[in-house]
Amino acid sequence: MSEKRGPNTKHPWLINGFCQAVIDSGLSDVPLEGYPFTWFKSLGTPRAVEERLDRALANNLWFNIFPTASVETLVAPASDHYHIYVNLAPTPRLHTHKRHFRYENAWHLEPGFTELVTNSWQEHSTHTIIPKLSSCAEDMSVWKKTHCHKLKKDIEYCHKQLQETRLASSVRIRSACLN
Repeated sequence: MSEKRGPNTKHPWLINGFCQAVIDSGLSDVPLEGYPFTWFKSLGTPRAVEERLDRALANNLWFNIFPTASVETLVAPASDHYHIYVNLAPTPRLHTHKRHFRYENAWHLEPGFTELVTNSWQEHSTHTIIPKLSSCAEDMSVWKKTHCHKLKKDIEYCHKQLQETRLASSVRIRSACLN
């Protein structure tokens, strides 16, 4: 697999020192799964370039501890670098922990959310700040279950669309370069 797609404007000797340092340190790439490139420039044009710049490196000791680890390239809608995710152990959890509260900015778009927070805050006005925040977070979590069921599906759909667009543009670029 090539680590670059598009015109080659750099001389390979520019990276030789880094490559030798990686070898001398006994490091190697954590296996990459999925989309191979982590950076792009001028997508959708004849000058388009994609490269694998970002990677995860590890030594043999690390691979012995995490033998099934892999790297995945994630969609990054607002950057020319795709994030990489190192999945150390894709195994199921043996025991579950209580999920932590996570606030979502998108809740502000939902009707009734502002009133919910205001009412919850006022209802617990006799509490000190930490119990008040906990009670408000609990009320928002209960509210979320009945009002935001579509939000996760919408986010997954948008990620899928970004992924499909990225793959479609790379196919168009490849065919333009071959012509």
